[in-house]
Amino acid sequence: MEQWEYKVLNFVSSAMAERGEGLDHEQCEQILNELGKTGWELTGVVDWGAMRVFLKRRK
Repeated sequence: MEQWEYKVLNFVSSAMAERGEGLDHEQCEQILNELGKTGWELTGVVDWGAMRVFLKRRK
């Protein structure tokens, strides 16, 4: 049976990032690319003012 582990990241909107309240677009891409290199796969995104990103990888 396959087993998975999960990770949830919270990114803020561009407007919030401009005010220094979070990561900008390039920083978000860098984080996601680094996680992708270690086997994490983006499985979903929800935008509730801040963007919540869901990832998974095999254990």
